[in-house]
Amino acid sequence: MLEPSLLCQVLDCLGFDDRQRVEGASTDCRDAVRTTLQNLRVLANFTLPHPKKASFRWIAPRCNGLQMLQLCNASWLTDESLGLIAKAAPPLNYLGLRECKNITDVGVKAAVVSMASTLEVLDLVFASRTTYSSAIMAHRVAAAAERSEHIKQLCVLRLPNYLVGNFETPWGEMHTYYPDGSLDLGRNEESVGWVADLASSLDKASLYDRIQFIDAHHTPWPTTTDVVAQKVAEHLLEQRTGVLVSTRRDYGLVVVQSLSRPAPPEKYTQTMKAVAASLGRGQMMEVSDPDLGLVVVSRMRHTMLSSGILAPPPEMLARLADFVEKHPLVMQPSPQ
Repeated sequence: MLEPSLLCQVLDCLGFDDRQRVEGASTDCRDAVRTTLQNLRVLANFTLPHPKKASFRWIAPRCNGLQMLQLCNASWLTDESLGLIAKAAPPLNYLGLRECKNITDVGVKAAVVSMASTLEVLDLVFASRTTYSSAIMAHRVAAAAERSEHIKQLCVLRLPNYLVGNFETPWGEMHTYYPDGSLDLGRNEESVGWVADLASSLDKASLYDRIQFIDAHHTPWPTTTDVVAQKVAEHLLEQRTGVLVSTRRDYGLVVVQSLSRPAPPEKYTQTMKAVAASLGRGQMMEVSDPDLGLVVVSRMRHTMLSSGILAPPPEMLARLADFVEKHPLVMQPSPQ
């Protein structure tokens, strides 16, 4: 039997878009390829042939048992190719688009609509050109689809696992982050929203994120998209709360935030280990920084969400969706 790891090389050799080369291949070899395709359940970190080629159109319909497709960091993947995959591939349970930086909400919607009756996990972590709109869309499409009882509730992933859960702050608040990036900080204001931007530091030891609140008491978000509205939106985008978060497990969860400036305090990336070592879990300290003003460093206690919680509560999701629909400019990325 042909090993799945050799499938791509074999298909390149056979050239299924070249009739003469197909006819030249042995029957056993072609049968082995067909059998392998039929038995595939998982394709992970796999480079597919170019979707415009006849070879791709030959491959996709024959993967009729495929359940999981993980296209992590696929630089070749675009909205167009994702749409072709969605149309040609069988309905999937898992679609991984983590770190796919050339897809947008348009391509994600095409894929989700094609797989709405079976999709259980949609991984968009670090898919930097997608927005929270994709999460709202995916939740709605899955909820409206006819899904059998054995299909689990759709889980949209926009955050790494270590940023999902309940985070007890040193000042007594409980911050809840859901897999799709939505959050509730348990406050009367500046509490409900989503992680709008997420990026990793060069050394991968820290993350920078910017939060969009729907209940902040500042200049209201515009409901139009004209020139004046765009200027107001640019100002509000600059005011998004930014934090620096450790990703090193030996640090624990350490969060650094300037109370004077909204941007993530990137200068603390290099000193994160030393800062973390000086704090116990559930502790915080304040630093007077000559460039950033008052900086708060906190080490939080983290617990996982209760079993079965894969999305924000329906009423919270409805509030977020309503805000997005009324304020179309809110989905723009934060300034760099």
